Amino acid sequence: GRPFTLSQFREEALTHIALVQSREQIPILVGGTGLYISSLVDNFRIPQVPPNKKLRKSLEEKTTPELLRLLKQLDPEALKFIDVKNTRRVIRALEVCMLTNESFTTQRKKDDPIFDILQIGIAIPREILYKRIDERVDEMVERGLVHEVDLLIKQRYGWDLPSMSGIGYRQFRAYIEEKVPLETIITHLKQDTHRFARRQMTWFRRDKRIQWVERYEDAENLIKEFLLKK
Repeated sequence: GRPFTLSQFREEALTHIALVQSREQIPILVGGTGLYISSLVDNFRIPQVPPNKKLRKSLEEKTTPELLRLLKQLDPEALKFIDVKNTRRVIRALEVCMLTNESFTTQRKKDDPIFDILQIGIAIPREILYKRIDERVDEMVERGLVHEVDLLIKQRYGWDLPSMSGIGYRQFRAYIEEKVPLETIITHLKQDTHRFARRQMTWFRRDKRIQWVERYEDAENLIKEFLLKK
């Protein structure tokens, strides 16, 4: 029920990484949220600006093209690294600009790397990836996803929360409100997840440090080589 910012993630992740390293073990970060991973890999200093509900509500009333035009005026450089299709990211950049009178770009500073990192990406043909996504969505529904969303709404977790606007939750609003049949919602969820996966791949393909593998054995060999250099 509370916002969890990129800055909070970075600080908590650094704490847990230090705990893992204190046990002489190697931390492994797994996921698909590129900006969050980049905050650690590239050691970004994230602006410590608390959310402003009134400003956010005002910005949320604007269309995406309007938000992008405003960001272009305030911080054109931000358009080069922010996912412009992610409205929350755009609004956050605008929020930082407006509340500090400084560009989001200048406050998002990259310091010297603090970790020796091996980055591995799993290369999967798109048709197989989509098939796995569809199977995963079907399994989530079978295991009670609709009931989970319904319970959250009954506990008064509103649709305006960032957590409830994520893929896998927001799609069910029309079904919960009895506007769209469940079969249609499931189709929309699969399509939205396909699009999200494409955006993830576009983000990570730009990072030339990532080593892409197709087989488990290839990943294992890369890891062994990496550890031998430690």
